[in-house]
Order: sequence, then C-alpha cells, then structure tokens
Amino acid sequence: MGYNRTRGIGLIQNAILNRARFPIMSPNNGILYDRVDPNLGNTAPAPGFISQAQPRTALRRPDVRYGAVTYINNGSWSYYNALRVEVKRRWQNGFHWSLAYAFSKTIDTGSDYTQGSAIAEFDSARSLRGLSDFDQRHRINLTYGYTLPWFSKGRGIARQALGGWRLSGNNTFASGNPFSVLAGYDVNADGVVNDRPILLDANVYGRSVNNGRQDPSGRVISESQLPSSAFYPARNIAQRDRVFDPGGSGAGTLGRNTFFGQGMKAWDMALAKTFSIREGHTLNFRAELYNVTNTPRFAFPSRDIQSAVFGRITSTYNPQNFVGASRADDTSRVTQVSLRYVF
Repeated sequence: MGYNRTRGIGLIQNAILNRARFPIMSPNNGILYDRVDPNLGNTAPAPGFISQAQPRTALRRPDVRYGAVTYINNGSWSYYNALRVEVKRRWQNGFHWSLAYAFSKTIDTGSDYTQGSAIAEFDSARSLRGLSDFDQRHRINLTYGYTLPWFSKGRGIARQALGGWRLSGNNTFASGNPFSVLAGYDVNADGVVNDRPILLDANVYGRSVNNGRQDPSGRVISESQLPSSAFYPARNIAQRDRVFDPGGSGAGTLGRNTFFGQGMKAWDMALAKTFSIREGHTLNFRAELYNVTNTPRFAFPSRDIQSAVFGRITSTYNPQNFVGASRADDTSRVTQVSLRYVF
C-alpha cells in the first residue's frame, strides 16, 4: 500500500494569440468596433457594430494580416494524487497472480497541447484547470499466469505436444474518462470556438454518459443521460436569443471535463508454449486474444450543444490502441497468433 503524488510544472501549453478583440479600433479600416447590434442575427450591422451573424472577426484582430496564431509555450501544470494497493501471490504450483487497485485524481490545465487553449486570450492557464483528459478515479488490474499440469510428467511425443502450455491473462476495470460540453459557437466573439454553455439543470452535473444502445422507443439512451434541455442556449434557441458576450470570458458556468464517458472492462488472454527442437533450437508459439468477451466500449457522445445529435453516442473505440499496435480502433475481439523459431 502506498500514496503517490506528482506535480508537473512547465508542461507544454497551446495558446491562441491574435484573437479578435472588443472593443477595438480596427487597424484595417480605422473604425471603432465597440457596440453590439440589438439584432444578433443581423448579417449587415452598421459601422462600429457587430452581431453574432456578422462578428467581423478579421477586422477586429490586432494584426489583420494573420488569423489565429498558435503559440506553444511551457505554461501548463498538473497534479496527480493516488492511493495504491497491491496484493501478489508468488509463483507456486505453476500459478501466480497480482491484484492492483488505484484510487486517484489527476488535475491539469491542458492534457494535450494539440487540443484546447485558454478560453480568452489573456486568461492564464488556470482558466483551463480541471480533470485531466486521462483521469480515471478507480482502476483495478488483475494479472495472472498458470502452467497447465497436463502431461507435465509424461514422455515422448505426448509431453512434447501437450505438456508445458502456459495460460495468462489480464483483466482491467476502470472508471470513465472525463469530457467537456461546448457551447458550439463563438460566445465571446474572439474567433476561437471553445466556449462553454450555461448549466441549467444541476442534476446532470458530473454524470456518466455511457450507453450508446437504444431504448424501446428507438432513442439512444445517452441522449437521455445528457439532455440538451439541461444547457443554455440549446440548439432550439433562436440566434437572437443566445448569449453573446464580445470581449467576455466565454466560460459559461461549466468547467472543463465535468462529465464522464464509459468505463473500461477489458479481459485479455494468452496461450503460449515453447517446443524444444534440439539443443539451442526452440519453436515458440503464442496466441493472444484481446477483449475476450467482445464487450464494446462506447466513445464520447456528441458534445456540441448546437449539434442535432448532441448527447448521442455514435461509435466505439479501443482505449488500448496505440501507434504500431495490431489492434483496430474499435473494441471488437481481436486474435493474433505468432510462431517464432529461435536458434
């Protein structure tokens, strides 16, 4: 049993500069843009006015020669705290196992510098403070191995072919990773669409959205778990009635990564045996089976509240996929067999 604490400082952070500002004297045409048109749907507001339908983003950038400028810096930080418990059974009578449990929490100001930036240009990294994208509150991992006793004391071909087989496995159970809900439009009119909505129903806060199956009526269950009516402005709100706050924070009332996807239930197994050919020569056989139960893991739902499919889970994914892995990007059962001659 033990306690782990890690702090990361100076981690890579993605910042977006040269955002549209309000109010501002346009460097392009000398017009002072400092007023919002009462009709947010007006596509041709008067000089000096902006609207949601015509925000005049390019004219309000400090340097009109460029669009948004990505600035990579070492401004992010992170904290990791975990209680870890591990129980082991050493190899005995051909069998061993290890059970590990972690109760943890990971907080940072940006888990991937290629995604997400501060909501407003001059916000500090603290404006993105929230659970890490890879946070998992609970995680249990069981590993085991067993040398099958059949024909272990036999002789000849029977022992060579049927004895000495090794069975091993890995079972992982973990909480779901967090995700953010987005407003789906540029609330603060700075040219970066990463603003968040207002939460109307506190009962859905922190909810797990983890079922991509359909209910008897044909509706995807995840849409009921994350209803658009819990947020403002939802898709059915007319543009003229939406929140529009040029020069504001765009933060709404929701923090980053405040909802959770489906947890992990994974069972992998392997069967292996080494055949002795002659002195210094062996033939190694190994068969691996991933996701033995063929259990799907649903991906995150649509998180843009202006989307017609907001809250709907439309796909699965493989949380264990990595560059160079032989597994596909979904959670279907995968089997692979290898045969290696060693000399």
